[in-house]
Amino acid sequence: FFAMLGFALLCYGSIIPTYFLSDDFELIAGIVRHGMSYTWGLSVPFFRPGTSFFYLLDHELWGLNAVGYHLTNIVFHTVSAFALFCIARYYFSRLGVAQPALAAFLAGMLFIALPSHTESVSWIAGRTDVIAVALAMTGTLCFLSVLEDRSRFRALSSLILLAAAFVTKESVVVLR
Repeated sequence: FFAMLGFALLCYGSIIPTYFLSDDFELIAGIVRHGMSYTWGLSVPFFRPGTSFFYLLDHELWGLNAVGYHLTNIVFHTVSAFALFCIARYYFSRLGVAQPALAAFLAGMLFIALPSHTESVSWIAGRTDVIAVALAMTGTLCFLSVLEDRSRFRALSSLILLAAAFVTKESVVVLR
C-alpha cells in the first residue's frame, strides 16, 4: 500500500499545493452552508450523500485548506489501486499466472498512473468517481473473501461498502 501511495504522490504531487478550481468553490461552500442535501435541489440534482459526507469531513479536518482535500483524493485513489491489486492477485493466482503478486502490483501501479483518472483525482469537485471506486472496490474485495471463509461480518461489510459506493455515485450499480 505504501509503495502505491508513494507512487500516487509522485504522479499527483504537483496538484497538492494548488487551490480550489472552478466548481469547487460553489460546491464546497454550498455543502458547508446547507449540509449534505445541498446538491439534491440544484438544476441538475444529484442524490450523492456519500460524496457530500466526505466534503463535510474534509471541511472539519482541513477547513478551507485545499491541500487536505487533494490529499484525500490521492488517498482514495490509492485505496482503489490497492484493492485492485488484491483482487487481481486473487484472480491471477487462480488462473495460474507465474508471478501473481508482481502482475497484480503492476496492474495497481498502472491504475494509479492512467491519465483517464487525472481529472477525478486532481479536481476536488470531481472526486465523486475516486470515492465511489474506492468504496466499490473494497466492497468487492470483501465479497471475494466471503467466498473463501463465509464470514458474515465480511458479507455485511461488503454490502455496506457497496451501498456506500452507490450513494456516492449511482453508476457503481453496474459493478457485480
